[in-house]
Amino acid sequence: MPLLTTRGGSGGRVVHVLAGLVPGEDSLQVAANFSPTSLEALQIAYTAYSSLHLLPGMTLVLVPLMREDSPPISGCSLALPIALALYLLDRRLSWPDGVFATGGLQPDGKVVAVDGVPEKCRIARFDGGHSMFVVPSNCPEVTDPVVPIPCTSLDQALNDLEYLLIDNNPEVLVEFRPFLARERLLLSRLHELPLPLLHHPDCRSSLRNIGAHPGDFLHYAVKALQHCSFDPARADWLADLYSIETLQELIDHEEIDAVQTVYEWCINRIAFANHIGDTCSVGRWKEFQQTLETRVTADQHLTAWNHLFVAERFNRYHFSMAIPDDIQRLLSEEEARNRIAHRPNKRLGAMYGTLSQNCGFCGPQWFAGLEEYAVKAETSFDREYDSEKRRLSLYRVYGHLDLEDYSQAGQWLNHYLGLQPGDGPERWLEQAVHLAGGKQEVRLFSLALIVRALADMKITPDTKDILALTAELGQRIPRHLQHPWQLILLNLARLLGEAGLVAECRTALQRAAAICLAGGETMQAMALQVYAELQYRSLIDEPDLLAAEEVRQRVLTSGYLHSQHFSGLRENTETVRMLEHLHRNRSTFFPFSYR
Repeated sequence: MPLLTTRGGSGGRVVHVLAGLVPGEDSLQVAANFSPTSLEALQIAYTAYSSLHLLPGMTLVLVPLMREDSPPISGCSLALPIALALYLLDRRLSWPDGVFATGGLQPDGKVVAVDGVPEKCRIARFDGGHSMFVVPSNCPEVTDPVVPIPCTSLDQALNDLEYLLIDNNPEVLVEFRPFLARERLLLSRLHELPLPLLHHPDCRSSLRNIGAHPGDFLHYAVKALQHCSFDPARADWLADLYSIETLQELIDHEEIDAVQTVYEWCINRIAFANHIGDTCSVGRWKEFQQTLETRVTADQHLTAWNHLFVAERFNRYHFSMAIPDDIQRLLSEEEARNRIAHRPNKRLGAMYGTLSQNCGFCGPQWFAGLEEYAVKAETSFDREYDSEKRRLSLYRVYGHLDLEDYSQAGQWLNHYLGLQPGDGPERWLEQAVHLAGGKQEVRLFSLALIVRALADMKITPDTKDILALTAELGQRIPRHLQHPWQLILLNLARLLGEAGLVAECRTALQRAAAICLAGGETMQAMALQVYAELQYRSLIDEPDLLAAEEVRQRVLTSGYLHSQHFSGLRENTETVRMLEHLHRNRSTFFPFSYR
């Protein structure tokens, strides 16, 4: 670990110290290179840390890496870095690169200001330092490019150090840390909070408090989950804050206003479950939601209908043109209201958009219905809701791909991407590389559409171009993989295979399968088309075949998926024959945007 010391007008230095914890009495064991003031600081650091984290029967050993005739290490500013080192040693972790600390400590853990901070910054900078833990009053003395990390207590410094071990990015920490301990502010900014900060102890503590006090925070948590429902990496932190039992208890003890807020939570919870294909969770939340329906608004009913239709039809693979009576009634009522009001209607447009999707999932023979509902949706959205209208072009591309009408698919793809009418595969591939660097959910679905179109049209890109896309994706794929990454990688693998890049093709398919298997029931079923592609390209091995058979059995016995849709999987008892049958009929098993 690095220690910063100054020597008045004679400058300063960085001393690297070997530190360790060994069994023994609760004590310090140090070399002779420490002055009396520094020894006092070390003892305070040991005491302050021990009051937060017990170190039973452990001795701290410190050995400075310096010449014997060098001046001794002195000053009270060693207390903070030594306490931080104790934390790392206690967990068998290494000191993070570029991080320095300077500050005194009181036995109760309060951080104390010290002298010589500008000189220490200069020294740290020459030693590769980029950040420094200091007390707030010392922050103005920290000079660029070193970033000050203000801390008033050892506990706060330890929390920040824990974050830096995950993401050694002090600028992000300093910018966003004020939100972490303020619950309402945290919920309002969670959708843009850098993911590693969700692991910060202050953030975890705030989320626990939010979950423990639904009466105070449910309203804000609803909005946060709505923002994050298509972002599983963040929504995961929110989705289980409140159990159904907790929310029912809140309703029982609160005024009627709580019912509508709880209903909104149910809607967003179902939307999140839909996105990850978790049909099991949808069932529980739907049952609870239905107990509240007589006490909510018509607008809430319509929003819930859209999400439940997706859950009960698309996510269960229950593709049918029949519209349930209650949904037909809601649709007719909204159409009647719209004829009177005659203004842009987002709710009605969303309903027509979902019915357009439904036609797409039911097969290319229903393309006329897809187009009819898409036109109705465009009319309802009018010019006020252009972003919602854009999604209708995506449905048309998938519909034309299923019809194998690649000319029309290309025209609608250009329209959807905002490209020129005559643009083609080369421009689409450029756009795919550009989109691969994006973070917004809409960019992922655009990327999934481009790669699917290129693969279906049997476009064989130049090897360097497809490798450039693969390299860009390799840098951008998040650790928390989600829909539609499994489809992006599946169709990327098809392109890689056609380009003769066998190893890269197999790697992409393996990653696609892993994403499917990590998801809910809807996603797990999609793994079968990945294994079918491996079989088609003669890249499948015995573990893959065993995994494919396990998925088949899970799909056929699942109570959450529409068994009739997958009945064709029973016809071939051999796993290889089943995968070959599925590959030949993949547009039937996985229609529209599901492949």
